[in-house]
Amino acid sequence: MENTEIRRNLDLAFLAYLGVLMVGPNIDARLRKRLERVLGDLSETLGEWKLVWGPCTYRVTRNGIPDNTMFVAESPDRSELVVSIAGTNPLSLYGWLVEDFDVRTLYRWPHGAPPKEAMITEGTLRGLRALQQMVVLDHARGGAPFPGANTSLQVFLRQWVADRRAESPDADLSVTVTGHSLGGALSPVVALWLADTIGEWDPAEKVAVSCWAYAGPTPGNAAFARYITRRMGGRLYRVANSKDVVPHAWNLDDLVELKALYVPGLPRNRTWDRIVGLTVHNTAGTPFQQIARPEQTHILTGAVNDTIDHIVPLTFAKYAAQATYQHTAAYFELLDAEPHEDVQQALNTLNRASVWGILAARVPTLQSLLF
Repeated sequence: MENTEIRRNLDLAFLAYLGVLMVGPNIDARLRKRLERVLGDLSETLGEWKLVWGPCTYRVTRNGIPDNTMFVAESPDRSELVVSIAGTNPLSLYGWLVEDFDVRTLYRWPHGAPPKEAMITEGTLRGLRALQQMVVLDHARGGAPFPGANTSLQVFLRQWVADRRAESPDADLSVTVTGHSLGGALSPVVALWLADTIGEWDPAEKVAVSCWAYAGPTPGNAAFARYITRRMGGRLYRVANSKDVVPHAWNLDDLVELKALYVPGLPRNRTWDRIVGLTVHNTAGTPFQQIARPEQTHILTGAVNDTIDHIVPLTFAKYAAQATYQHTAAYFELLDAEPHEDVQQALNTLNRASVWGILAARVPTLQSLLF
């Protein structure tokens, strides 16, 4: 795996976070302007990527923050699309409580011809349904039509493939799905959905569908992991920081490593141990397994960031701050990449809000909601 490809898809994955703090009506239009500006700023490093569908947001609360965000950009040579899916908005209770932590109930994978044992979590399924049902606005209030107006992702892909084939019948076309965190769990299932239904949007079934999943938890059980790995073949990639908590969920062997994940950089903490123990207890009955073949799994060797120690006084708070750093900014540092200033602002928001979310996990009532 080339670092340039890993870094390119990381940049495009994090652009989906640009609307994390937006509220009120017309979010999609405001986010569109921001995305187009940032894509233009990144043209020297990424090339002239063009926004061609969306962005679309899913909001549980009317005029509230976006709970899910997705957009599609087209490569400079027009042969590839990248579908970018946002991770958890840390200000979204729905994101935390449902799409992230609703893992006790499993549902059979609804597309293709999987074995009946292949199942995904209820939270993952809800996230997938939200993305499948997104339809781009026809126009911004008083503005120009949206890219891909009035189409769902699948309908847009059908038209895009038809247009490209009309221009060049033998062109090699590809669709790459990428996402970070919750997006790292949703991007594989979106890619698998597109692969399993390819005849509905590409009658020739020649478009190559691939996925780059960053910092994602397991979207389903071991049978699902085997199915998606076999179905996607050599086009399913996973990237994880060894010190990131999230990719350790929800496989049992990975979860038990969390108690000492930051030792000796940080001493063991009783509250952290209790939360890990509760998580292990509530998920141990399901054989969760990470996706992707070993040769397509890129584990970044992380290290405890000791500069955080002076910022927060309590050990559990240090764990919370360390966990958010390892889950976000550390990926750019480990890949020797520089986030765009707008992405950096989103990172700062993710870090601050996520620390408070982890600290809130100490409250027994919240623990009972999560599990």
